[in-house]
Amino acid sequence: MTSHVAYTMFFAGAFTFGASKWIVPHLWHGVALALTLYLTSGTAHVIAFYLFVIWAILFVGGLQWLGRLVRPRNDVSYGVYIYGWPSAQIILLTVTAHMSPYILAALSLCLAGFFAALSWRLIEKPSITMGRHIASLNFRGWIRFLCGARMIEDIYAKRVFGSMCALLVVCVLMQHITYSHAFVPVTNMAMKIRAFGPTEGKAGVPLNVQPDGSSAMWISVDSVPQEGATVVFAGRRLVTALGKDVVTATVDQNLVAHAGEKPIFIERRLLDHVERSNAVAMNITQ
Repeated sequence: MTSHVAYTMFFAGAFTFGASKWIVPHLWHGVALALTLYLTSGTAHVIAFYLFVIWAILFVGGLQWLGRLVRPRNDVSYGVYIYGWPSAQIILLTVTAHMSPYILAALSLCLAGFFAALSWRLIEKPSITMGRHIASLNFRGWIRFLCGARMIEDIYAKRVFGSMCALLVVCVLMQHITYSHAFVPVTNMAMKIRAFGPTEGKAGVPLNVQPDGSSAMWISVDSVPQEGATVVFAGRRLVTALGKDVVTATVDQNLVAHAGEKPIFIERRLLDHVERSNAVAMNITQ
């Protein structure tokens, strides 16, 4: 899913929430939108899809009998929200990139629901309990909590807090390790770097300054870069834009803060291996 579709859905949801008092969904609205969705294609189909999703959420959410019939004991809504995109990426990587968006949405919802249930049971619910307990502590209770009192509730809250801190540390370490190391075979990329620029710079001085003030570089390649190719500059993967025979990237200022030769290559990380192009070097002087 492209980024413009993502933020379009976000603003559509925000607008719908703001105007929800004046929106009264009826069944015939859904029938008309479903028929429009079936008969249209292209931009009209996308707009009809957005409207149908909005109608479905408001219509189903407004069914009072459904609330009396089904009332989940676990609040997994936030988990579905934060795990939806990673779940879709997992499915695309393990199944196929040429999947119907409707099937992808259904499978992603199931996987995100599973992760959300785990998140609710292991992280969110214990955190809410811990927050309520800490909020109920008076001044003396805070002293006991901070000084290590052997109260059962305090110990439970500390364990939850400690577990969350440990989880955060593990996530940061995993990101750093996977970002800087390849745990799968590294193969030569068919595409080669022909030229790049700028070829040198001064320490602490921005490179090839752009209108927005950022530093940037370009790389000329001998073939069309494949999707997912990324410029790696001094061991750091950069925000990369792919063209027909040129690749551009935004260079973080801290990468050129010190003098030395900065190795540059193009990398494409796949599920079972990593492809890398030939390497070049930019000379950063004092």
